[in-house]
Amino acid sequence: MEIIIGKSIIKQIVDGVNKNGIIKSDLIDQLQALRNEFIEHKDPLVTKILRLLCEYLENTGLFNINLMSEVEEGEEMPDISDDFNEMKANLLYFIELITDPSNKYNREELEALKFRLMDLV
Repeated sequence: MEIIIGKSIIKQIVDGVNKNGIIKSDLIDQLQALRNEFIEHKDPLVTKILRLLCEYLENTGLFNINLMSEVEEGEEMPDISDDFNEMKANLLYFIELITDPSNKYNREELEALKFRLMDLV
């Protein structure tokens, strides 16, 4: 049975987003705590993504990164609008990806997200 890194923090994030929406300060604190868990488990990819994501959220205050669109290699991924439901869906999708970061397909998406965040931050 696989252990989910940061399971309690992930549950807090999902419950908080579903109940209260995306509250920037709470989300950043939770993502930083989650980052510490991934540091302990020696996952540099997710650790870096969480750091970059916190910086992005601090700068923009929004999770308007489109993770759910199919994009061909070499194409730019379109941003999403400031629509709360789209931001929420993309945030929850990101959380799904990091609950199983060793999955080959999740890893590919996380790698692409890392490069996208590096361009945005």
